[in-house]
Amino acid sequence: MKKNKSTLIIVAVCLMVTGLLICAGLMFALNFDFTKLDNTVYVTHSKEFTDEILGISVDTDIADIYLVPSKENAVKVVCTEKENSPHNITLANGTLRIKNAEKHWYEYISAFSFNKSKITIHLPETLYTSLDLNTNTGSINIEGISATQMNVETDTGHISLNSIGWSESVSLEADTGHINVSDTRCNKMNAQTDTGSVTLSDVKYYDLICETDTGDITLTNVISEGNINTETDTGDIIFDNSDAVNIYAKSSTGDISGTIVYVKTFSAHSSTGKVDVPNTTGTGVFEAKTSTGDIKISYKE
Repeated sequence: MKKNKSTLIIVAVCLMVTGLLICAGLMFALNFDFTKLDNTVYVTHSKEFTDEILGISVDTDIADIYLVPSKENAVKVVCTEKENSPHNITLANGTLRIKNAEKHWYEYISAFSFNKSKITIHLPETLYTSLDLNTNTGSINIEGISATQMNVETDTGHISLNSIGWSESVSLEADTGHINVSDTRCNKMNAQTDTGSVTLSDVKYYDLICETDTGDITLTNVISEGNINTETDTGDIIFDNSDAVNIYAKSSTGDISGTIVYVKTFSAHSSTGKVDVPNTTGTGVFEAKTSTGDIKISYKE
């Protein structure tokens, strides 16, 4: 009996090793490019609009969304997408709308794809009324586009804003992705993520709200004429040469640290961590609170 069991174990190990060798050989033959295993058919098509466009609305399942500036007068939409999962592109009442076409239930059953769909919108440089962008698993990238209202949301993808000239209100929301904003001007900004980080650099605004559960919040060269409100559960809050009239920072287990610019009146408390803040009195306040983390704030030299 023991001999038969030993034989079965040897056979099983041999089969496993053989399978691994076959997989390794296949990967070597493909130069370790896993996308070559993907037989999903992708197509690219484009559409141009010369009529005036005031707002952009995109609602997609898995596509990445790119908004980029254009020197042309026309708005151009380029979609690279699965052949059996197209997007509808329409223009009505000054709003450009892009959304997934309706599919039958059986069309949702498909093999896993290593590639991704992508929607790129080339926009003339002007101030748009609204941008409403939503994707489930894709990332959203906005470069050099300004709009009075910006609402950007993704479940598992990342959000990136860069060189935004002006916006009255910016709302950014990601579940598990990161949020990165740089070189941006706005009146109010609200950035929220569950497990991702929030990173802002070279941003000027009036009021800022940043919230994350397990990610870090990092503000670098961020200047506000109003308030900064930051809150995390387990992530750290970091200020690097950033400031506002009033700053409110709260974390459950994370640290609160960094450098600010203007003199503040401090109110800092940590249940079990160390507290090291300037003993100064200013017109604005810096309120910091954490349960088990440390608090260390100083003025930029």
